[in-house]
Amino acid sequence: MSSAEQIPLIRCELAELRECVSCLSVDTNAMCNGNPIAARAVAFDLAALHTGIERVIKLCSKPYGELLLESPHEHSNLLPQAAAPVEKLRPAVVSIQIADELRDLMGFRDLAWAASPEALKEGRLLAIAQSIPATHKLFMRDVEAFIQFLGEPPPKEGED
Repeated sequence: MSSAEQIPLIRCELAELRECVSCLSVDTNAMCNGNPIAARAVAFDLAALHTGIERVIKLCSKPYGELLLESPHEHSNLLPQAAAPVEKLRPAVVSIQIADELRDLMGFRDLAWAASPEALKEGRLLAIAQSIPATHKLFMRDVEAFIQFLGEPPPKEGED
């Protein structure tokens, strides 16, 4: 896949992630205000974010010959691989800081699908949800830097 093909696909995924963050904000507010079904909506939003982040990382990494998500430890390998540059091929997709911050989210998806409503009301769900806006902003910054590496100029002010 060429950079010309890769960039629009990454941009599309980033737009989807922005929508997920927006939904998460609404659902988190509803959860904080006592909406009894909002916890499930927040869990769904977090799972959708996880999946979208995986797709972005795969789109950024696969053209360089990396076989991501192909091992029994696929999810635990994804972030360290994305945070490591591939010598003479590509820079890191995300910083080590973002990889560390995303670890809780990435480990949450399977729990979210299997959790009972009581488990979803625990503080961990809310803590992860409330950390997402800042983490998302930094993730977007890192991916924009990667897109610049691919050859597209940075977006103009306000176009992120």
